[in-house]
Amino acid sequence: MTLHTAGLPDIAALMSSHNQGRRIIFETVYGSKLYGCDMQGSDHDIRGVYAPGLADFLIESTERSCTLIPDDDLGQSDDIVYFPAAHFIDHVIRMKINAVEIFFAALQARAQGTTVHPIMGYILDRRNDLINADHAGFVGHARQRATIHIEGEDPDDKIPALNRAVLALIEKATNSSPAAPAMTIAEFPGLVDSLLGLDGITRFVNGNGENALGIHTRQLPENTYLAAAGKTIRDRLSRFSRKAPDADLATVFKDLCTALRMMETAADLMETGHIVFHVPEAITIGQSGAPKSPEIGSSEKSPRPRPGRTTSSRQAHLPCARHIRTRVMLRCVSKSSPIPAILP
Repeated sequence: MTLHTAGLPDIAALMSSHNQGRRIIFETVYGSKLYGCDMQGSDHDIRGVYAPGLADFLIESTERSCTLIPDDDLGQSDDIVYFPAAHFIDHVIRMKINAVEIFFAALQARAQGTTVHPIMGYILDRRNDLINADHAGFVGHARQRATIHIEGEDPDDKIPALNRAVLALIEKATNSSPAAPAMTIAEFPGLVDSLLGLDGITRFVNGNGENALGIHTRQLPENTYLAAAGKTIRDRLSRFSRKAPDADLATVFKDLCTALRMMETAADLMETGHIVFHVPEAITIGQSGAPKSPEIGSSEKSPRPRPGRTTSSRQAHLPCARHIRTRVMLRCVSKSSPIPAILP
């Protein structure tokens, strides 16, 4: 210890403290269990938002998503992700699925009586400044989950065509000279303007303070080298050509359920600008690792009252009865059924 560091906190001790001193400002079960559409074998995911700790400031660490230790009420999970508050706000503004669902889960939890952290409360109070009704991310995710089981390419999906147009411009620039692959998108003369000339490309400053191009719901920072940019777009395009013709019926059903859920959410955003999560009592029945208290979010140890609690014996075996606007009713008929049914 030197004279210059004598008055500073022990960074090693801060880093070894609970969650490295980071403050969880909201956390919730996620995925199908957040929507109340879980079935036997569904993943138990946890998502949340955190405020950086003192150690993050002292070592000037780059804020990034991380795994923290959740509240015991949320149960055990192998899929835990917490977003730093600044990135979370950025993702909400850009209507990224994960962040938007967490935002509305927090909004609903507060409306149902949960006391949220003051930082999260401030973010929620700015709802009208942060949220728009852009449903493109949810529709795109629905397509990706469904088309893997459908031969051919969806002619109505404009995302692959847009990515191919972007790739064509990037490859043309890359092949223009031996030095071009080592140039960034911003450095190559006229490339940014050419990309912005494509219908569907936007420009914004991302969470890292970088100028970036928005390609549908994905970003491509302008400081990306052309060689890396080409690989990134080719990787994205490869996802649209992936097919799973031999997938088992349970996997197909799960993916289609997710696609329907995303389309329902998109419809909610288009119609009301809001998302409501119908979380039933059955979320805790027969689920290993499920939370003891099924309320959205976590800040207290005791169960909290929730509007529309389901108590009937039939509903106890019906974790999802959400109306899909395609006039399909998704019903997980029984926790013991190997494949729940889709009923008209």
